[in-house]
Amino acid sequence: MKYANGDVYKGEFRSGNPNGKGVYLFANGVRIEGDFDGSEFDRGWGTIKYPDGSVYTGDFDQGTPNGHGVLNYANGTRFEGTFIDGKPLPPPLLPPSPPPPSPPQGVYR
Repeated sequence: MKYANGDVYKGEFRSGNPNGKGVYLFANGVRIEGDFDGSEFDRGWGTIKYPDGSVYTGDFDQGTPNGHGVLNYANGTRFEGTFIDGKPLPPPLLPPSPPPPSPPQGVYR
């Protein structure tokens, strides 16, 4: 199915919308291959390939990473974790470790 904005979807449909296995090609060069679930283009799980060569595999919503996934950037950097609105959530900061105990003070004989 080709949309007026230039996007193309090839795959399974339900009620005229992408639903099931398929490939969604955005006019801007982004390609999503996976399982689609929802009205028009809602959410699912699959692989998103970006024009710069970066590849994301995991949950998506509205064509962007949302939920758990792995993003392999074109420069070789890798992030695995939670994404919200296409952005990786940084890992929580852990409290600093307590300093090591000081040696006992006094006179040794």
